[in-house]
Amino acid sequence: AVASVLAVQPDVLILDEPTNHLDLVSIRWLEDRVWAYPGSVLFITHDLGVVAEMADRVAVMYTGMIVEEAPVKSLFGAPQHPYTVGLLRSVPRIGEDRSEQRKRLHIISGMVPDLLHLPRGCTFQDRC
Repeated sequence: AVASVLAVQPDVLILDEPTNHLDLVSIRWLEDRVWAYPGSVLFITHDLGVVAEMADRVAVMYTGMIVEEAPVKSLFGAPQHPYTVGLLRSVPRIGEDRSEQRKRLHIISGMVPDLLHLPRGCTFQDRC
């Protein structure tokens, strides 16, 4: 499906969770096509590894709103919003053994607010 859309070359290509259920070879194929793509590409994903590898800029969303936006290197190197910090701290690191990951893997406390009754101001305030 992605290959057929790439052949048409729209100005903006939106890929929603494009790497789900793909093997490494397919992901690398997609990465090569995206970097060579003449238009803009918008990735929607939960995979921070894909973001780090394939994006120039990243926007982090919480409760349907952008809470932080920056160049990838800036965001991964020095995240500003507490939700972004929590997300990055909750990803296992390659090279750590599983027992160390379990001890140090960060969990963002609290619950996502009811999307029908969001609090005023920052929707992350109760989890900060």
